[in-house]
Amino acid sequence: LPFLEHHVPPEGSLVKIRKGDRVGIVRNIPTGLIVTNNPKDDFVKKDLHFPREEAAMFRKHVADLHGFIDCEIIYDNGEWMLETSYQKAFNVTELEMADDEVQTEYFHIQDSLQSEVTNDFMALLEKVDGIVSKLRSKSYTDNDEAKNALKDANETLQSIKTMRGVLVDKHKGPKVDPEIITILNESQTKIARLERELRALRFETNMG
Repeated sequence: LPFLEHHVPPEGSLVKIRKGDRVGIVRNIPTGLIVTNNPKDDFVKKDLHFPREEAAMFRKHVADLHGFIDCEIIYDNGEWMLETSYQKAFNVTELEMADDEVQTEYFHIQDSLQSEVTNDFMALLEKVDGIVSKLRSKSYTDNDEAKNALKDANETLQSIKTMRGVLVDKHKGPKVDPEIITILNESQTKIARLERELRALRFETNMG
């Protein structure tokens, strides 16, 4: 029998699934057969986490018994779906590294999405800052209007903190855009200031 070798793309790789027009990211490569003579070797066992694309077929020829790896599907049916991705495990023989065209399109979509989320995040921060400024300057006509504005500011700030947490999780590692790091650091300082001011305004409004 001829020797068959299948290259397994490393975790984090952008891959195309040969069956169907799909693109995914390798998220987990389970531990395969380990052969070693060194009793000091310490291996961490990794299991498959996602459901298989197809049920495992038993009693197959040994040459067909290649493994499955976990992937996150981000392109399907002609559409990029970075925010609505789904997870499946695919046989390694069904995967190939994405070509330059696919990778370029993916990075363009990813950058556009990140810019949109960052812009929304900063716009919400400005909204809360504006409400706080109006509350400080007594620009609202009556106490009820001020209380409603204060409630809106507090709820929006909670959403901002959640969004910031998501952005922090998505931008980890040595290759993070320095501009994103600056935005996240400055926003943390601004959020802390707004929280202090809103606490003081809440006390003042309730006393009014």
